[in-house]
Amino acid sequence: MEQHVSLSIAIPAYNEESSILNVVEKAVSAARRNASQYEILIVDDGSTDQTGNIGDSVANKNRHIRVIHHSKNQGFSGAIKTCYTKASYDLVFLLPADGQIDPFDVKIFLDALADADVVVGYRIHNPEPFMRRFNSFVFHIVYKLLFGVRLREISTSILWRKSVLDSLNITATPNSALIEPEVVYKAWKKGFVFHEVAIPYYPRVSGQPKGANIQMIAETLKELIRLFFEQRLNIR
Repeated sequence: MEQHVSLSIAIPAYNEESSILNVVEKAVSAARRNASQYEILIVDDGSTDQTGNIGDSVANKNRHIRVIHHSKNQGFSGAIKTCYTKASYDLVFLLPADGQIDPFDVKIFLDALADADVVVGYRIHNPEPFMRRFNSFVFHIVYKLLFGVRLREISTSILWRKSVLDSLNITATPNSALIEPEVVYKAWKKGFVFHEVAIPYYPRVSGQPKGANIQMIAETLKELIRLFFEQRLNIR
């Protein structure tokens, strides 16, 4: 791990009132342990429950916590784009708000960063129901075939150098899950160095999964095809 670590832990959150407080508190402890400068950036993606209020409450008590509110839900791409563009520090760690990844495992990513630009996590074990595992499997197969990115997974947690993110033109539309396929491919194509790390992945204990919505899956597949033609065949 680098001696001086300037870290943003970015947490996109939509209707995660039952888990957000625990995740943020652990994220603060993990950042304090592993970074000399840090922030916890919560992006409340138009939540209709108490997620935003909980975020504001903890931010009022801790200057290292910052909350950005979307007035309307913008989906995976909208929330994560805000995480990536509004993060303040040199390293950006994307952390789900549902508790399925332990914030303390950011150390696994940091330890792998020495000669890399991006560190991507893949699950040692996937406790999700069969259909979600099947959807993920199909998605990653299609992605690898279309774009030639040789990574096991791109949909868990990821650690970026902010300079890499800032060099990318992100075009993903809200309400799809295209942003991770897009930024990973664009960074891969530019020749940035990727490392993969195996991480524990825990069952969701509360709240509703967001990635199995049929409409979002269809929109994401459509956007994958658009991105393929745009990037690989130079058609806009």
